[in-house]
Amino acid sequence: DALPILIWGPQTWPVGEPVELTCVGLRCPSDTQVTWIKEHKGSTLEIPARARSGHQDMEPLLDQSGYRVKTSEDSERGTLTSTLSITPRVKDDEGAIFRCKFTTKHKRTTVEEEYKDFIIKGKPKVGHRICCSPYNGNQVRCS
Repeated sequence: DALPILIWGPQTWPVGEPVELTCVGLRCPSDTQVTWIKEHKGSTLEIPARARSGHQDMEPLLDQSGYRVKTSEDSERGTLTSTLSITPRVKDDEGAIFRCKFTTKHKRTTVEEEYKDFIIKGKPKVGHRICCSPYNGNQVRCS
């Protein structure tokens, strides 16, 4: 029996502002582990979530890549939720595919879901300050 999983997040990612992708596994056995995977320009980065330890909420894991992962479980319902926090940069994340992978050791089952349809929007750049002042009666001069 494959684990059903869902993944969601915002469609627009503002540059430099944190966004979150959330992945939920349903009917997860107690030995289920979560790994986030990022594929970008031919390279693959695995971002591990902390192993389940029976705690309701686990401390966020800050990976060396700057991503934050927080995983929690509801053992009564058999759900496992993992959230990946990202502060996007155009050169690092535009065109990337993020995958959420649930693996059970006992049954050796692996299920993945991907998230890729997002747009990274940059902040407008201001070249220089514009100053305006009254000029010649009813005109305005800006420089």
